[in-house]
Amino acid sequence: MDILIKYAVNLSSFTLTIEVEFFYIGIPKVLIMEKFINGLAEFVGMAPEHFEAAIPFFTKVRVPAKKLLLTAGDVASCLWFVETGVLRAYYLEQDLTLIKALDGNAQPVEITTWIVPAFGFLTDISSFLYQKPGHYHIETLEPSTLYQLSFQNYKELAALYPEMGHLTHERTFELMDMRVRMCGLRSAADRLAFFENQYPGITGRISVNIQASYLNITASTLSRIRNQRK
Repeated sequence: MDILIKYAVNLSSFTLTIEVEFFYIGIPKVLIMEKFINGLAEFVGMAPEHFEAAIPFFTKVRVPAKKLLLTAGDVASCLWFVETGVLRAYYLEQDLTLIKALDGNAQPVEITTWIVPAFGFLTDISSFLYQKPGHYHIETLEPSTLYQLSFQNYKELAALYPEMGHLTHERTFELMDMRVRMCGLRSAADRLAFFENQYPGITGRISVNIQASYLNITASTLSRIRNQRK
């Protein structure tokens, strides 16, 4: 049987309580983590049975909604695979000169760069790979079950399965390319359609403000587009 341990992790200004499950070599791991193994196998492009040896490298964590996994300026020590839930990465737009000229009470604006649902993965990739301070905040948008891979375990796992190291880079570039193509669409309605096609069913699970930020439009524009569809 796996062992469930609850402990508190201090993240900057708050304490986050998460549940961690440790898996041991003698357990029928594929039965315990079948969904994750199938998702990871699909990610790497290998048969699920080849990944039993990879399971001890991961730590399963359950995290409530709206909790920071990474804060900008910190070093990304982990990469997270999503079993259930949704993650996002964002940064704060600090250049408020023009905004403050219009509104002296303006606050930094959150710019969402990535949204990752089940069977995707997320980290601040340059911070993670080079172990340097990062630029992004990463948070859960709903209660999430994640498989956490530390940097040290990532290096060992990539040595065991070189395909995983290669595909981590490739999938990151795919996400970047997808966002560039979306933002290149001039019509806000086209960007919304692109987003809905890439992430079917997700629009009802995340706030309008976050969706609008990801689409690089205002929340009022997003609402107007949706009202025009009715």
